[in-house]
Amino acid sequence: MGLDRGDKVVGDFGGETARGELVGILLFQRAGKLTELEVYSVDGQIKEKSGKFSLPTIDSMHVLLWEPVPGHPNFKVAAKSPKSPA
Repeated sequence: MGLDRGDKVVGDFGGETARGELVGILLFQRAGKLTELEVYSVDGQIKEKSGKFSLPTIDSMHVLLWEPVPGHPNFKVAAKSPKSPA
């Protein structure tokens, strides 16, 4: 993962693929330049047997906001987030 190299997370987004799969996208930067794009399945519900999935549709993307889990200081969950203007 990018953080092991001193990268900083500069974007944390959620969305849905055209096939309805929930995916997350993380953008990393180092020294002012984008260094990594990470796309992951949010719920593990990949619909193709090959295990492949695609990027989310633009209109489904939204910024993820995180909030602490009460009673568990080391955990966070995605909070309701506003739709991205993108």
